[in-house]
Amino acid sequence: MGELNAAIRALLVELNHRLFKKLQGCRASAFETLDRPAMKPLPVRRYDYAQWKLATVNIDYHVELAGHYYSVPHSLVKQRIEVRLTATTVECYFKGKRVAAHVRSNQRGRHTTLAEHMPEAHCKHLQWTPGRLLNWAHSIGAGVRDVVKWQLDNRPHPEQGYRACLGLLNLAKHYGNERLEAACRRALAIGAPTRKRICSILEAKLDQHPELFAASTADASASPTPAQHVNLRGADYFRSTATEGDSDSCSSNPALDSLNRLKLHGMATALSEQLTQSSAHSLSLEERPGAAGRSRTQLSRQSQTHPSVAAGSAQTTCLRGRYRLAFAPRTGSRTTGQPRLL
Repeated sequence: MGELNAAIRALLVELNHRLFKKLQGCRASAFETLDRPAMKPLPVRRYDYAQWKLATVNIDYHVELAGHYYSVPHSLVKQRIEVRLTATTVECYFKGKRVAAHVRSNQRGRHTTLAEHMPEAHCKHLQWTPGRLLNWAHSIGAGVRDVVKWQLDNRPHPEQGYRACLGLLNLAKHYGNERLEAACRRALAIGAPTRKRICSILEAKLDQHPELFAASTADASASPTPAQHVNLRGADYFRSTATEGDSDSCSSNPALDSLNRLKLHGMATALSEQLTQSSAHSLSLEERPGAAGRSRTQLSRQSQTHPSVAAGSAQTTCLRGRYRLAFAPRTGSRTTGQPRLL
């Protein structure tokens, strides 16, 4: 490449001194008489290539440019501004006046914020750090510390949890440290350690009833023992002790007592008759009321279509699961006593 440039440089001198065909002189003479007198020295600073864009200030007083967020004065929220982008700087203009300048960053999803652009309430957050918030929470109790830690850990940026943590500070001033600690422990026990839920617990005074929640998250994770209560029925309630031919057991059967309390006397009578049959013991106690109801319905239908069957002259029934097999002779049939499915 160096040899090629040297060869072109020699030919360039010859080209610049070649005479014009229709004008007087050559390129070298025209440069000396026209261009050189008008030339000025180069600027001390090199020209910076810049791009101009329009942007709308978001409600968090930041504008998004190439995936990064730059702050502007908070008074310009929802205003349209002009942004000048160079390789190293970002300048924001509003009505021709520069209102913000930042060093350009290539980190996507991050924020570049100046303290003078923040509202007064946001500036107060700068004096707080995660360590200071945790130390303050620990001075009140373990429940408040766990809530503050949850607020800081479950946010994309810890700074986004500062406002909720400072809100807990205000709750401590209003309700006191003891009630705040109890409310935080209850919120942790129910799995909702948010400021809104803690406020609702304090307003409803649920923190003053420690028997409603576990004393710690470890106790809450353990399986609770079922409480003894008159309305709680165990497995023995659904277990029948009735035996064949034992009328006293049938009368004291829990299912019969329930049917009588519900004034379902027809189903209670059918179930009582069913318990005296040996074939009914193959059914579970849950299936017996349904089978009894079906049997009474089927018998009423048979009484309408087969009066002789209703009289009970030659019909025998047998329970098999949820079906009834009826054995009845058929007049004029070659086979008698053939079972048929009802």
